[in-house]
Amino acid sequence: MSKREKIILAITLLVGLYGFYSFIGTAAVKNKPKDAAKAVNDLTGFMTDITQTITGQTNTESDDYILKLASDEWQRMPFVEPDSTSASSATAPGRTDSETAAAVTFVYSGYLALGKKQLAIIDGIEYEVGEQLAKTDYVVQQITPRQVMVKSADGKNGITLTLDEINMD
Repeated sequence: MSKREKIILAITLLVGLYGFYSFIGTAAVKNKPKDAAKAVNDLTGFMTDITQTITGQTNTESDDYILKLASDEWQRMPFVEPDSTSASSATAPGRTDSETAAAVTFVYSGYLALGKKQLAIIDGIEYEVGEQLAKTDYVVQQITPRQVMVKSADGKNGITLTLDEINMD
């Protein structure tokens, strides 16, 4: 055996003995259980320090500005601004086109299908079949990818809304 092989064998033997000692030798020595009350006190102290650090911080000027803007009522939708001519309406029975348009104007701007669940986005709010439109007495009757049928709660006035696709060119 060469000198190099003897050195490699000796190192392998030392690593094997160390592994055997770590695996078998320390298994017999059990860790003493820590005092549970001391551990709870340490954890409580840590949590108190964290809470004081978090609540002790003051808002920066930019944080205050962002909070003020977020809580204010927005004048317009920040992401999509449909033009005023895109509102969909149809003639309700017993009314002319101008009377219906003056009375009710909705914008059907999106369709979502999540499995068997269909959602229509009308005036920026998601609705399912059977839900009442916000601040009106109209209820969603039917949803398709291209149109939505809504009827008044009394069932007399019905409107079919067509999907308004906004070009983002």
